[in-house]
Amino acid sequence: MNRRTEQLSGRILVIDDDPPVANLLQKILLRLGYKVEKVNSVVDARQMLTDNHFDLVTLDIMMPGEDGFAGLQWMRAHRPDLGVVMATAVDNMEAVVEVMRLGAYDYLVKPFDRDLVAAQIARAMERQHLVAENRAYQTELEKRVAEKTRDLRHANARLERKVRELEARDRLLHLQQQADMNLEQCYPEILRTCTSALGIECALLYRLENGELIAVAGLAPGGHVQDAIELAAIKRLP
Repeated sequence: MNRRTEQLSGRILVIDDDPPVANLLQKILLRLGYKVEKVNSVVDARQMLTDNHFDLVTLDIMMPGEDGFAGLQWMRAHRPDLGVVMATAVDNMEAVVEVMRLGAYDYLVKPFDRDLVAAQIARAMERQHLVAENRAYQTELEKRVAEKTRDLRHANARLERKVRELEARDRLLHLQQQADMNLEQCYPEILRTCTSALGIECALLYRLENGELIAVAGLAPGGHVQDAIELAAIKRLP
């Protein structure tokens, strides 16, 4: 798709309370290659913009009820990425300055000159394509940052787990080398070391006696080694 075709792609909503004027502008824009819908009030425009996607709107400044100023303010608040080109038959520079201050891209002067309308709408639509490209880029960038952050968190969690496992191995080796402690005396430290390495709160320690696994110690939340009665309660924990 060439640049000219890109500029002429897009959906436009014409908002004008004068049906002949709205029909004329719609016809001009359709012949230029745009997809065009039209409504005759800001109220109808709000509903249309809520239910459908448009790249650009042309908005008459002077309309009964809610005028173009009110419509433009609503669009800036609720559809900030929408391009707005105002239309006016009034030679009133103060109104033009005000709508530009409120965020309109440009303004069309009635009666419409086809070539001028074509040039102004093409510029506005090109700007809209740039806005869309920038938004897509920002969305993709945020997605990549979120994915990278998640990957870094997972990697950091794995690293922390490895560090805990290495520290636990070192402590267990240290216990093994302490000649002045028998196995029963080592149970509490073995339990605390294993629960710390695994990131759990309570655990049971078993040993093999006569071919049968026997629970010999338990560690409850808080790091307390349990006696025989409390150990039975720990064994019933889910």
